[in-house]
Amino acid sequence: MTKNEHKRLLYKYLGKVSYKNGLELQENIHEYMVSGNTDCVGVLIFLYHNPVITTGKYGDENNLLLNSTQLKNADVEFVRTARGGDATYHEPGQLVCYPIINLKKIHFGLRKYIRTLENIIISYLATLGIGAGLIDGLHGVWVGERKIASIGIRVRRHVTMHGFALNVTNDLSGFNYINPCGMKDVSITSVKELTGKDYDLSDCMSGMLDLFCNAFMIPEIEEMKNVNVEI
Repeated sequence: MTKNEHKRLLYKYLGKVSYKNGLELQENIHEYMVSGNTDCVGVLIFLYHNPVITTGKYGDENNLLLNSTQLKNADVEFVRTARGGDATYHEPGQLVCYPIINLKKIHFGLRKYIRTLENIIISYLATLGIGAGLIDGLHGVWVGERKIASIGIRVRRHVTMHGFALNVTNDLSGFNYINPCGMKDVSITSVKELTGKDYDLSDCMSGMLDLFCNAFMIPEIEEMKNVNVEI
């Protein structure tokens, strides 16, 4: 018997959601998770955003390379968040996952949780024939020296928010607007750039679900119903 045998995980793919509405949804699910009135270990929200640059609570705005007028002309939003990490960029074609997970229920510390998310991405990319890995001292997932996925997490009352962004079919040009994760001259890549193939984001999500269950030792996963969120 595993220690999480009688617990379950929920998931939902929402398609396009504005960053603001996605954050509001996370907050609502976070409150649901900390209420203690559920046997649910957590909820995996998958979606994508229109062009938006976000930075973490202690991120350096000097890593944003456009001024407010240039952002407006490029039709890119800027949002400072409460997550960890520095500047990152979201756009259509990038799969964003927000796992809202009760770490106490899965007996994980924050460091183990972040490393587990990275390993889930690495394992998924391996199924596509992409050899990804980690770089000592840096978060996220890399293919050689090119970054393919970024991670930024916040934990409040033992429940996580925010998560990771995997570059799938996005064109990557928006990463020229920032120093990704605070690093100058870092190279960014995507699944499409590496394989030459197009992928549906919901199919990518489906390919990750069993990996989440295995990593968190959760035998049951089901789709979350009645999620009301504006795009």
